[in-house]
Amino acid sequence: MSNFNLADYIKPPEGAAKPAERRLQMIPTRKIFANDKNFYDTSKVDDLIDSILMQGLLDPLTVRPSGDGEGYIIISGHRRHRALMTILDDHLAEDTKPFETTPCFVREPGDDLMEELMLIQANSATRVLTSAETSKQVDRVRDLLYGLKSQGYEFPGRMRDYVASACNISASKIARLDTIKTKLIPQIKQYYDDGRMPESVAYEIAKCSEDDQQLIAKVKGNGQDGLRSMRCGEAERILSDRDSLAARKCKYACGVPCGNVVKSLQKTTGNYMRSCEHTCCMECYDIATCDKYCKVAKDRHLQIREDKAEAEQRANDEAAKRREERGSKCRIYWGRLTHALAEYGEQEAVAEALHTTVAGLASGGTYWAPYRSVAVESLDALVAAADILGVTTDYLLCRTDNPHLTVLPQRESKKEATHENLHSR
Repeated sequence: MSNFNLADYIKPPEGAAKPAERRLQMIPTRKIFANDKNFYDTSKVDDLIDSILMQGLLDPLTVRPSGDGEGYIIISGHRRHRALMTILDDHLAEDTKPFETTPCFVREPGDDLMEELMLIQANSATRVLTSAETSKQVDRVRDLLYGLKSQGYEFPGRMRDYVASACNISASKIARLDTIKTKLIPQIKQYYDDGRMPESVAYEIAKCSEDDQQLIAKVKGNGQDGLRSMRCGEAERILSDRDSLAARKCKYACGVPCGNVVKSLQKTTGNYMRSCEHTCCMECYDIATCDKYCKVAKDRHLQIREDKAEAEQRANDEAAKRREERGSKCRIYWGRLTHALAEYGEQEAVAEALHTTVAGLASGGTYWAPYRSVAVESLDALVAAADILGVTTDYLLCRTDNPHLTVLPQRESKKEATHENLHSR
C-alpha cells in the first residue's frame, strides 16, 4: 500500500461533507494557538529560528478558526509557530514587525477526525520521529480510523494495514510498538518514552515476563548509565546468567541455593571481565573491594579489609621510618660538607665542582646527598661494599691503586692559615 491516500481506500458514508477548501491569509502571530491534540515534539526550534531570520517563513501554517472568534487553532506548523513566537518574545530580530503576522492556510471547520488524520499522515512523511513518538502517532491514527468507522466510513481489509500506511511504517513495526506499549513495565518504559532506550532493546525486554523485566530493572537500574546503556542481546544474557547462578549451591552454607543472584548480576553486567558466573564470593579475589558480596562472605570481606588496612598502615609506618632515616643520613652528609667548607673554605670551587651554587651548598636537604643529587642509599651501598671487601672507598672510586690506602691531600685549615699569618707579621 505504497503512496497511501485515505481518499482512495475508504468510502465515506452517504451525505458526508466534502473536505473544506482552504484559503491563504495573513493572521496576527499572537492570535494563533497550539492544538491541544498535538503530540509532536516542538522543543527543538533553534535551527528553524535561524532559517526564518535569514529567509523568512517559507511554508505557511495551516489553521482553523477557534470557534470563539478569538483566534485560530494550529492544524499543521506547531514548530514554525513556536519559532516565530520565540523571535517575538525574545526580540531576536532588530525589526520584529515582519514576524507579527504569519501567512496561514485557513480551513473552515469540517470533519475533525478526517482533518486530523490527513494532517498526521502529512507529518509522518516529513518528520523524523522517535520510536516512542511513532507509537503515539499509531495510537492516535488507530483511534481516528475507528472513529471514522463508527461514523459510517468503510475500511475494506485489515485496519492494521490502514494504520501502517497512514503512518508510513510496516504492519510488523506496529506489532512491535504495540508489544512495547502493552508489555513493557513502567520503570523500564520511561526510558523508552524519553528516547533513552532503542526500540530494539525495548522490544527485546517487552517479550520477557513481568518478573524477568523486574529483575532486569533491578540489575541494570543499579549502574550509572543504567537501562539506557543496554544493548541488544543483553537482556537474554542477564536471564541466562540468572539461571546459571540460581542453580549454584553454596558449599559454605550447607548447600543452599546462592542467595546473591541479583548483586552478582549487577557486578557481571557492570564489568564482564569480573564475571560472577563462575566465581563464589568466598573465593573471589575482589572480595576486599567489591560491595556485591553475599551474607556468607560478609565476615571474610570485613576481615580482609581490616587486614589490608593494617598492612597499609604498617607499610606507611615503615615508609615514614625510612624517610626519617634517609633524612637523618642526608643531614649528616650535608653537615660534614658544611663543616669541611667552614674548615677549609673554597666554597666557590666546591660549588663549581658539584655543579651548583654557593647558595645551593647552604640549602642542605633531607632526601639527596650534596654530591650532585646522589641518593643516600647509593652512598650507603658504597660504604657497605667497601666494608665487606675490606678496602677503602677511595680504592673503589679509583682514587688509589692501594686497596688499603686513603688519599688525603695536604691542606691547611682556615684556623692554621690565620695563625701563620698572625705570626708572620
